[in-house]
Amino acid sequence: MQEIGEEYLIKNYWDRIDQIYPELEERASKREMERIKPEFVNPSEDSPVSFAEFLSRLALPLLLLRLLSGKYRRDPQYPIEAMFKALLFKEGMCFKFYTTLSRYLETHPEEALLLGFEEVDGVVRVPSSKTFWHFVNIRFKDEWHAIFRLLRDEVVRCAREMGLPVAERVTEDATPIRAKKNDPDATYSGHYKIKGYKLDTVSDLDFGLPLEYMVVPITYDEAKCLPEHIEALSSGSSVSFSIKGIWIDGGYTDLSNLAFLGIRRIEAHYRIEKNWTKMEEWSEEKIRALYQKYWRHPRFKVNADMEYILWFLVSVGRVREVGYYLRNQALENYQDDPKAYMDSYHLRSRKEGEHGYYKEQLEIEDRVTVKGQERIERYLALNLCTILAVALVRLQHGITENLTSLAYLA
Repeated sequence: MQEIGEEYLIKNYWDRIDQIYPELEERASKREMERIKPEFVNPSEDSPVSFAEFLSRLALPLLLLRLLSGKYRRDPQYPIEAMFKALLFKEGMCFKFYTTLSRYLETHPEEALLLGFEEVDGVVRVPSSKTFWHFVNIRFKDEWHAIFRLLRDEVVRCAREMGLPVAERVTEDATPIRAKKNDPDATYSGHYKIKGYKLDTVSDLDFGLPLEYMVVPITYDEAKCLPEHIEALSSGSSVSFSIKGIWIDGGYTDLSNLAFLGIRRIEAHYRIEKNWTKMEEWSEEKIRALYQKYWRHPRFKVNADMEYILWFLVSVGRVREVGYYLRNQALENYQDDPKAYMDSYHLRSRKEGEHGYYKEQLEIEDRVTVKGQERIERYLALNLCTILAVALVRLQHGITENLTSLAYLA
């Protein structure tokens, strides 16, 4: 009995060690990391932080790492995560050229190490400018929108876990991007008086997080971007989006878009133009009467509610009628309390400030060095990824304010 008891005790001891060892190992690893890296500091006027140090605290989402590593058939010459962070570093530091990035990292090896590059025989191995260029324009040529979305999804997921109501109230607008001289794809805009492109983005109204983007010709009708953005946010994402309201200017308020938003139960906030008058022929009573004309249609429902009626009418092509009906409702809300209506509408000024911030802090227009819409798209995608990465670092360290701020990062 004594031998059996000893054998049992020995086995039970090692079983317990097997159970607790991973936890002990994790604790030891955490202590070692805390010894190597100081406590996270959110940049401020009193405590500025180097951008390399800030990005060293970024944990890339697993799905993004899988996408990046999936493009290599053999072990990469340089750590993939370091390559990606270095490109974010380039945009955040407002470097124009890959040569500037490469030379900077060569002369600042301590920052290259923070980004994840490796030291071999006492020398930090830094990619050449050609290697960075190849990473962006060849290896990941068609992946930058997917990369943006994976980063965005992780930001949204982290924000929601911290109780932030992200992506419930959004805003959309477009900003012109001046092209380089002799860009073959750029067009001239008489409105903006420049030759270039438009960056059309949907962002969270309250937190300034970019959620979707399109790069289109500068003369493109931006109203056409809205349904594409909303559809993109409704599908193909690892997180769900439940947009309750959208703040837009007059460029997006055609009847088609109003109907599109209305049947999706997304409240549109927009300026009421002086020449708009209430279309009495498309009152609720008239809309219901129009619906009754389709009583023989297989999808017709007796005693249908207004939500279903509007959806049905759009589905059979009566888009303008639904758009007028919804615009009538906005007119009524405005007439009931013009100040309250306009106070709500003016929240969209945050969007103009956001695009201005991109141009001032990231210098996205002044740093354009490429020609052609495809390369412009990659360049702007990387800048938007940088904004998301900055937000993600903060969220991963429990910070919920000024998520996209680049202030005091250098």
